[in-house]
Order: sequence, then C-alpha cells, then structure tokens
Amino acid sequence: MKSSALTDEALVNLEYPFPFIRRNLTREQRATQFKPFDALEGYSEAVNETFRETATEEPELDDDTAQKLTRRFSFLLDRISSHPQISVIWFEPDRTKSGGSFKQAQGRLLKYDSNSRRITLSGGQQISLCTMFGINCDFLED
Repeated sequence: MKSSALTDEALVNLEYPFPFIRRNLTREQRATQFKPFDALEGYSEAVNETFRETATEEPELDDDTAQKLTRRFSFLLDRISSHPQISVIWFEPDRTKSGGSFKQAQGRLLKYDSNSRRITLSGGQQISLCTMFGINCDFLED
C-alpha cells in the first residue's frame, strides 16, 4: 500500500506557500505599539489639571505696601512721556480654578488708561493696577 502522506523529512524541507514579507519598523513605529490607551477621552488632561498647582488665594497688600506702590506709580506717571524702563509684578488669577500665580514683566511704560486702570508696556503687555504687587524702576526711591 502506497502512502500519500509526506514524511517528516519532506515536511521540513517544504516551502511555505505564502510569502513572508515584513518591513522593519522604525523606533517610533515600534514605540507607538506600546502607548497607553486613553479609554476616556480627555481624562488625562483632567487629571493633569487637577494636579496643577496654583497659589491658594489672591494675596492682599498691607497698607504700607499699598501706599508705597501708589507713591511709586504716581512718580512714574509724572514721567510717562519719557517711557521709563520698569519691572512689574502682578497676580494673575487662574482661569479654570481658584487661586493663580505671580507674573513678572519688564518693558517701557508706554501709556496709562485711567478708565480701565491699566498700564501698557512695550511689547503690548497690559497690566491692571488692581492686580499689581510691585513696580520697580532704576530711578525710583523708597
């Protein structure tokens, strides 16, 4: 009786009927296979926002500091036509949560809008006087 079954040796030497073509992936392509799956859209952004730190509350100026700031600003207003170089520190409230952070900017004092009580620095930065905590200039005295 003739067997039609292939022997073990014939099976080992048999060619695979489908071509095995695989291109090499770049390091970035391989890495994307293991990226975490974000099952909830926007969840990671919400978690990051929750852990983002802000100052607990907007600080308040004491009377002495407020008077000093008023004197300094009045002195600068008298010299606004010369566009003095100043440095300003202010508190910027956070848009999404309570609290905020202190910001600092430097530039030439270009103008003061008495209606909105804002100053404009060179570069277009506008700062409200009610958020200001410090103002410095080379020729200011305490």
